[in-house]
Amino acid sequence: MSKISSIHVAICAVLAACSLSAHSAPETLANNGHTYEWISGPFSWDQALADASTHTNAGQTGYMATITSAAENDFVHGLANTRLAWIGASQVNGDWVWRAGPEAGQALSYSNWGTNQGLNQSLETHAGINWFGQTQKRWDDFGVVVQTFGYVVEYDAVTAVPEPETYAMMLAGLGALSLVARRRVR
Repeated sequence: MSKISSIHVAICAVLAACSLSAHSAPETLANNGHTYEWISGPFSWDQALADASTHTNAGQTGYMATITSAAENDFVHGLANTRLAWIGASQVNGDWVWRAGPEAGQALSYSNWGTNQGLNQSLETHAGINWFGQTQKRWDDFGVVVQTFGYVVEYDAVTAVPEPETYAMMLAGLGALSLVARRRVR
């Protein structure tokens, strides 16, 4: 093998290794402020549900993505990059509900099932996205056969928490207002 071929093979190996990242960089969806991250598999649905809660971002604990709008569906689809991915919905007593995040226990208010999917068949109890390929962004219900995919973890929007100095300044301001009000009364 020539010296140039060896270098070419080494460069290709490094690039291939870099492209197999286990996680994507967290990205924020502007219309809901939530942050999302692709986690590569293999995970069963139950493993993905448990694993999601071990991830944190900006102080927020993760959960398997709960998709509540077409815009969020498009965003999650883009993060999964057309790969099969678990989402946080499953059947409970024959009804599809979110099993993670703030929507846990609630019926799906939005869905994007593929043709003949999500029909509450007793053996297909866990939801995934991208079953029907790149452009349709459809969901499928998967059965009890051990199937393993990656998933998208979701983090709630970060709310600003005032620094302790802010409270001190607020109390000082209230104290000053009290003194002014007391002087006016006299």
